Amino acid sequence: GYGLATRGGISFAAGDMLIQALLTARPEETEPGAAQAVYEETQQEIIRLLESQPAPSLGNSLMETLGGLFGMRAICQKAAARFASVMRRQEKKPVVALVGEIYVRLDPFSNDFVIEKLEQRGLAVRLAPLGEWLEYTDLSNEMEIRKGRFSAPDAFWARAVSMFIQRSITQRLYHIFAQELGWPERTTAAASLKAAAPYIRPELLGEAVLTLGGPVHEYRQGDIAGVVSVGPLECMPNKICEAQFFHVQRD
Repeated sequence: GYGLATRGGISFAAGDMLIQALLTARPEETEPGAAQAVYEETQQEIIRLLESQPAPSLGNSLMETLGGLFGMRAICQKAAARFASVMRRQEKKPVVALVGEIYVRLDPFSNDFVIEKLEQRGLAVRLAPLGEWLEYTDLSNEMEIRKGRFSAPDAFWARAVSMFIQRSITQRLYHIFAQELGWPERTTAAASLKAAAPYIRPELLGEAVLTLGGPVHEYRQGDIAGVVSVGPLECMPNKICEAQFFHVQRD
């Protein structure tokens, strides 16, 4: 179970990086469709890799976590270089963060193809990754552990080790693409929580703190020029963020 979960975590992280690499390269591509071709070919390569490998053992999983990440590191290194090769080296376009409810922001039909529409207006998009939710739930569990909610020592250590491994995997894969594509420092769930704190209490568990805190942190760092937040009609976390974005803009 642990080995399969580890490989699944690596796959989630790689998928996030691949999507963002596409969104970074596409507005700057030298030939229309070049970035999409790299994305689709790499995605198929990842699928073939996952289908060809048996469920890993615990020992093998630990070794791969420190090494080749079940072959995913090599695939990501090649993909990052290919994305970089199809990009123009010129002044970067303004970047807009796309945040909000997970399903709507990740499904083009549900968000009315907002990424394509932003790109048509001369912008690049920084999409909030799926993995931020996994990192946030780990962080929430860590806060619960510190409050003494998990009293059993084995529960504490199992969660602590799992959180450390997942963060390390994400950071390693992010670094591969960041080097080639000039990405800024990765926005962590902890940074999002800190940025959201003046507007939303951390005790309000859910995606609202990420939707608000992520872009606030990235704007202060100079990584984005603006933000678009999407969500289902009358989605409560999104409505909370809409109200607080007004105060963020004022501040």
